[in-house]
This record gives sequence, structure tokens and C-alpha cells, in this order.
Amino acid sequence: SQGPGICSSPVTGMLPALSLSAALFAALPASAQKNEAVPVAASVVKGRLTGGHGLEDCVVWIDGGEALPPLPAASALRTVNQIHKDFSPKTSAIRAGDRVEFDNLDDVFHNVFSYSKAERFDLGRYPKGESKSVTFEKKGLIDVHCEVHDHMRSYIHVFDHPYYAIAAAAGSYASPNAPSGNYTPVVGSG
Repeated sequence: SQGPGICSSPVTGMLPALSLSAALFAALPASAQKNEAVPVAASVVKGRLTGGHGLEDCVVWIDGGEALPPLPAASALRTVNQIHKDFSPKTSAIRAGDRVEFDNLDDVFHNVFSYSKAERFDLGRYPKGESKSVTFEKKGLIDVHCEVHDHMRSYIHVFDHPYYAIAAAAGSYASPNAPSGNYTPVVGSG
């Protein structure tokens, strides 16, 4: 067995604070490998994570502290399916103000809930073919569970900016245009 992937278990940290390798962010300059801010010149922040499997569960974002300009809340609709007694996708990234719909595609009841600080909710039990939703208003990490099936777990990263991306299975990522400035690249999962 290969063991867990880089981001398939809870981990969040500035790069390369992860215990994997300085090569985790292959496309970033050496300053990023020392947890220093990286200059961004109003372009797409993109690159490729390396060093393992499970990369599709990684969320990559920039942290600029107070340097990132405030933006109005979003209002997009995202979907997390409950299928084969599991959540799909396992990891999501959204903006504050987005709504996530939890669709039950299984032949059994599910009960989606979270006790996370940023958003507490309990959607109650509901059968196949039904869906319930939550609008996430505050930034933070949401740890989502199913009360009926305790092995089911999903993570939703809620950001107050759009400068994030979920890595593809091969590790590539790209986030929308960031304003010019110095930012710290961060990678995490649940």
C-alpha cells in the first residue's frame, strides 16, 4: 500500500512546512521554499505540486494577510454528491457567500452535518433523489460528516478571496488573477 496521499489527510501549512519535500511546489521560486512571500505581478498563480499521490485533494491558495483587497461576497452554487456512501468531491474550495448543494445519489438515507467553527449545520436525514443546501458566509475550513455513515468525510475551504485552486490528480493548479503584491503560497486539505 502507498499510504495516504499528500493532501488526503488533514494538513494545512505554509510551504514547505509540510514534512514532504521542498519540491512540493515545483514551480515556485526559492524564496517560497523559505516561507517568504513571493512577488506576484497580477497574473495567474499556477504551478505543479509534486512528491506523491492524492494531489487532487490539495487546495492551493495565496495568503497576503491584510494585503489582499476585500471583495464582495460571491453567490455561486457548488455541488457535493453523496454516492457509494462517500462524498464526491472529498475536497472543495469556495468563496464566502457560495451555496453548496448536497445531493443524495445513494439508495440509503444520509444526514450531512458540520460542527466547524466557521459554519455549524445539520441537514437532517434525507433519501435518494433529494438534496439540501447550505450557504457559507464565513471563511474557514468546514469539516463535513454524515451522521448515518461515520466513515463519510468531506472538507470545504471557504475563502474571502478568489485566489485559490484545487490541484488536478497530476498536481497542476492555476488560480485567477491576483493583484500585484507579495504573498505566501499555502497548500492544504482538510
